[in-house]
Amino acid sequence: MRQNILSLLKRAAGRDDIVLTQTKERAHGDFAVNIAMQMAKELKKNPREVAADLKQKIEKEDVGKLFRKVEIAGPGFINLFVNDAAVIESFKAAFEKGGSFGRSDAGRGKKVILEFVSANPTGPLHIGHGRWAAIGDSLAAIMNAAGYSVHKEFYINNIGKQINMLIASVSAAMKGEPVPEGGYGGAYIKDIARTVNESAPSDMKAFVLENILAQQKETLALAGVEFDEWFPESRLHESGEVKAAVERLKRNGATYEKDGAVWFRSEEFGDDKDRVLVRENGEPTYFTADIAYHADKFRRGFGTLINVWGADHHGYVKRLQSALEAMKLPSQDLEILIGQLVTLFRGSEPVRMSKRTGEMITFREVIEEVGRDAVRFFLTMMSADSHMDFDLELAKKQTLDNPVYYVQYAHARICNIIKNSSLPVPKAGEADLGLLKEESERDLMVRLLDLPEETAAAAAALQPHHITRYAREVAALFHSYYHKCRVISEDAEMMKARLVLAETTRIVLSNVLKLLGVSVPERM
Repeated sequence: MRQNILSLLKRAAGRDDIVLTQTKERAHGDFAVNIAMQMAKELKKNPREVAADLKQKIEKEDVGKLFRKVEIAGPGFINLFVNDAAVIESFKAAFEKGGSFGRSDAGRGKKVILEFVSANPTGPLHIGHGRWAAIGDSLAAIMNAAGYSVHKEFYINNIGKQINMLIASVSAAMKGEPVPEGGYGGAYIKDIARTVNESAPSDMKAFVLENILAQQKETLALAGVEFDEWFPESRLHESGEVKAAVERLKRNGATYEKDGAVWFRSEEFGDDKDRVLVRENGEPTYFTADIAYHADKFRRGFGTLINVWGADHHGYVKRLQSALEAMKLPSQDLEILIGQLVTLFRGSEPVRMSKRTGEMITFREVIEEVGRDAVRFFLTMMSADSHMDFDLELAKKQTLDNPVYYVQYAHARICNIIKNSSLPVPKAGEADLGLLKEESERDLMVRLLDLPEETAAAAAALQPHHITRYAREVAALFHSYYHKCRVISEDAEMMKARLVLAETTRIVLSNVLKLLGVSVPERM
C-alpha cells in the first residue's frame, strides 16, 4: 500500500524525492509528507500555497480513492488519511500471500556477491566475526526477498606471513617450546599440536588449516550461517590471476618500480599514499591478491560487490577502490560495510575473558551460552557502523525484557489464540474486516502492510537492523492490541475478522524472523 501511495504522490508532485512518514497521532492521518516545504524553497513561494496546489493534484490523481481526506497542516505539511476500503483490500492481499508476503522484485534479479566474515584461518572466531556473520547472512536473506540474486562467499586468506607464523606456532607447541615472537598462543594451538602429533599428517600445513577451517565452519553452522562458496586465496595465485592483476595495472600506467619493488600509484587515485604490489623478493602483497580477488568477482559476472569488514579495515577501503578504478573496473559497484566492535557484558559488568579457558571469549562460547536465536537477533539490532554492547544476561532471559523473546512470544501468543479458538481462521473474503475499527487494530493493520517496503528499503540501504526494528515494532503493536481487544469472543463475525488480523500478524512475524535467521516458535 505504501508503494501505491508513493507512486501517486510522485505523479502529483512530478518528482521522485518524496519521503512518506507514518504519523504518530491518528488525528493527523495515517501518513504525512513535507515535499511542499522543499518545493517552496526552490519555487520561492509560500509553503502552504505550494501545499494547496499539491493537495489539488493529489486529489485529482487519486482516481482509485486511496485517501478519504487530504489536508494541509502547520507550515505546509500534507496529511493523508487513507481510505478504510483501501487498507482492507491491501490487507486481504497480504493475508492471501502468506509466507511470500514481503517479497518483491525491487532488485530485478541483479547478481550480487556478498563477502563476509572472511576471518584468517589462524584461530577461533570471536564475537566481532559473529556480528559480521549475523549481519551478512541476514542481509543476504533480505536482499533475496527483495528480488536480488545473492551469492554468499567466505574468502580464505591461506597464503602469507600469518599462515607461516601459524605453522611455526604449532611446531613450537609440538616441541614444548615458547610461542615464537609475533606468533599465536592459546589453548587451541596446543590442541592442534596434540592432534598433529597423534595424526602425523604428510602435509602439516594443509592439515592445520583444514582443522581450523573445520572449526570455523562448525561455529558458523551453529549460528545458522552457511556460504555458497569458500574461496581460497591460493586459487588466485595458482591460476595466475594475481600476476595478471599486476600486469593490468602496469599496462594502465598505474605502477612504478622503486628499491626493487613494484608500487601502485594509489595516491593519484585519492589514497593517502602509494602501496606496494610486489615486494623486492618478488612476493606479491596481500593487497595485490585482494585486487585480483575483486577483479575475479567482476569476471564471474556479479553486478554488485558487497563486503562486510571489521573496523580495522577502515583505511583499506580507499586503496581497494583506487585499484579497481586504475584497472578500469566499475569501482562504484563495490559497497563496503565497515562494522564496529562488540563489547560483551554481564549486566553492567564488561566481560573480558572466558571463565573456562581464561582467554578470549569465542563466538562459539557465546552461541552455546545464549543460543542461536539471541545471537542472531541481538547482533542485527543495530547499524553495523555503531559500536555494540551485548548483554549476555539479558540475551538469556525468558522475559519480555529480552528483545528476541518479546518478538517470538508475540508469534507464540498468536499461535495459542488460534489453537484455542472455537472457529478456524477464515479466508480473508469470509471475514468482514470493516469491523476492525479500533485504533489499535488500524495501527497494526497499516504497519503490517509495510513489510514489502521495509524489506526493499533494508536491502537497498544494506541495513538488516531495519528488519529487526520492524519486528519489534510489529510485536509491540500486537501486544498492545491484544490487551485492548478480545480476539476470541461470542461475537462470531468480530472473531472472524480478528482471527484474520491475528493470523496476518503471525505471518509477518514469521516472515521477518526467518529473514533474520531466528526460529519461529509456536509455544513458549
